[in-house]
Amino acid sequence: MFIKVTNAHSEHKGEKLIIRKDIIRSVHRAEIRPEKDIEEDNVTTIYETVTVVFCGELGSWYVDESIDEIYEMLK
Repeated sequence: MFIKVTNAHSEHKGEKLIIRKDIIRSVHRAEIRPEKDIEEDNVTTIYETVTVVFCGELGSWYVDESIDEIYEMLK
């Protein structure tokens, strides 16, 4: 089974992602700095809060959906 979420990473914002439920290890909220501001070393950056879907050795995805929305999808 899979969940369908919305990418929150600055380079792919708004694109849909399909993630296998069985590889998801944890879900949490985090503040991230947009990629373009890291490249420009912009110190006045406003961080954005996203949900992080951690998939173990396969890495993490930043998504727009809340923890509660992800939880409902995983049921």
